[in-house]
Amino acid sequence: MRYLFGFVCVCAMGVMPLVGCGETGGSAGSGGMGGGAGSAGAGGMNGGGGVGPTDPCDDIECNDGSACTTHTCEADCTDEDGDSVDDVCLPICVYTDWPKDFPCDCVGFDCDVCDGSGSCVEDGSGGTGGSGGGMGDVFPCTAQGIRSAIVQGGGPHTFDCNGPKTVTTQAEIIVNNNVILDGEGNLTVDGDEDHRVFSVRDVTAELRGFTVSGGKVVGDGGAGILNAGELMLVNSAVLGNVAEDEEACGDFGCFPVGGDGAGVYSHGHLVLVNSTVSGNMGTVAGGIANGGTLTLTDSTVSGNTGGGIEGGVWVALTNSTVSDNVGSGISANGIVQVMDSTVSGNTAGGIVGGEGMLIVTNSTVSGNTATEAGGGIRIHGGSETETQAFVVNSTVSGNAASNGSGIACFSATLMLLNSTVSDSIYVTSGDATDPPASIVTAATLVEGECTQEGSQVTWTSNGYNIESPGDSCGFDQNTDKPDVPDPMLEALQNNGGPTETHSLLPGSDAINRIPEAACELEEDQRGEPRPGGTMCDVGAFEVQP
Repeated sequence: MRYLFGFVCVCAMGVMPLVGCGETGGSAGSGGMGGGAGSAGAGGMNGGGGVGPTDPCDDIECNDGSACTTHTCEADCTDEDGDSVDDVCLPICVYTDWPKDFPCDCVGFDCDVCDGSGSCVEDGSGGTGGSGGGMGDVFPCTAQGIRSAIVQGGGPHTFDCNGPKTVTTQAEIIVNNNVILDGEGNLTVDGDEDHRVFSVRDVTAELRGFTVSGGKVVGDGGAGILNAGELMLVNSAVLGNVAEDEEACGDFGCFPVGGDGAGVYSHGHLVLVNSTVSGNMGTVAGGIANGGTLTLTDSTVSGNTGGGIEGGVWVALTNSTVSDNVGSGISANGIVQVMDSTVSGNTAGGIVGGEGMLIVTNSTVSGNTATEAGGGIRIHGGSETETQAFVVNSTVSGNAASNGSGIACFSATLMLLNSTVSDSIYVTSGDATDPPASIVTAATLVEGECTQEGSQVTWTSNGYNIESPGDSCGFDQNTDKPDVPDPMLEALQNNGGPTETHSLLPGSDAINRIPEAACELEEDQRGEPRPGGTMCDVGAFEVQP
């Protein structure tokens, strides 16, 4: 099934390696190790490197004969007979050049970079050294102790707290030196509902085992943390901070300003590992306002007012949860990756994507609501940048909205592979001046209705799809099966793996439907092998023997 492989080649070969963030190095005092030959240009903190390679897309022609010099190369998509089917696959040149030089395969801030063809290569770009070296010192468990540790730099520095302790600050703590601070899970720094707690300047900093709470700003953002540098939060929590807007007046009237990112406002590189951002309150993005790059691993953004995560040119979540935020869960343009994660219970849509690329893999989007279309996932295309969404090995279930309770696609390309959508799907191309919309499906189970608005909508089935109870999703291949009265899905629950799934009850039409040679994915959403028997199942769940 080369045809289906072409369908997923963008996920497997293109942007999926982007699973990290930032370009900075570790804590060696004399500067990080220099990389091998990597992408040239201004870099992070990885030391001196070589000259970057030539763009592998250079001199490669697109299907239209034009040179692919600044865009991502993709594999040609052909069917079993070798005939081109690029009209339903992405063309060789994907007109999204932001993946080039983006960080990938990160361990903290130590990252490789995307080379523009979908590969992750060593970053040999120049840097400014590490964050100080050697063993850290022990400082008093006070605000002045924290400030003194920052002045010294390096680390990791710990604090003589002798058990859990809350330090109430009189003014924000400015981090203006490369430093690692380790609160060891004992140290809470509180702004007393009077001022911002931490402000990270253009430096590399790491907070370990801290709780940041009680920050408050008016007419500004980042009540808990304002980040302009390279910041990593490890085993930390950002809780109960407030960012309020205020009215600002000028020649054109009065407008509210501020109120963004009550928990964290970042316009640099931000990494969260095993950390929580919860219970913060802002006008927009009560949790995290992201103006740069953001990576979450084993982390939670929940219960924030104003939304969970807002903005950014690049957002990547792995094994993380964005839930129960008053507002959208994730709302961002650019590249958004959601892997092995859960987005649930948010009140203005689970994932809202603008111009750019959304990739949802091995994840569950459930129980979200929206007053407009797209309770689970809402994708908005634009006139300047092609917008694409890939939902692979994932579950969209139990969401609610005015249209497309599960997924709404506006003038964009939506691709579903081996996914279970127990919701409705809405696709619209807007009016004649808007870009067209298209949806491509393969090995996907839809328990709900598909609707469209506008004449510039294309539905393409690549086979082995199931629809219940009707026939509205364009499943017109011989291997498709619409009009299934009951797909026999078990309730959404923990069936193993990092996210909840719908298991298939005995007798379901989705079981043993795809020949092994046509199985495109080696594992289901949970990580269980495909096929479970002699044939693969439709949807995100694979029944095991």
